[in-house]
Amino acid sequence: MAAERITVKSGRTDGRVALWERHPDHPNGEVFVATDTPIEVARTLDVEAALRAGDLVEVKGREAKDATPNPDPEKVPMSEQPNPATGAPALSGLTTAGDTK
Repeated sequence: MAAERITVKSGRTDGRVALWERHPDHPNGEVFVATDTPIEVARTLDVEAALRAGDLVEVKGREAKDATPNPDPEKVPMSEQPNPATGAPALSGLTTAGDTK
């Protein structure tokens, strides 16, 4: 059975990534939360731990309804995918064959 979906945003104030996780219950199988932009995620064990630690904050009401859909990582060019550890573009200034199609 799939996990409940909730909307969260980063609770961190130091600019670091709040959560990066691959799990089949997340939208498109992966989530990356690094800003205060609301993102829909599955309520996994890692999400629960991040909520308890204050790294994530659950969003409710109108803000949750306006949540940004989590993009399918297979459809985002590598040059636009953030580095999960830093939040910086993975290939800053570089392109791959897939980016030039």
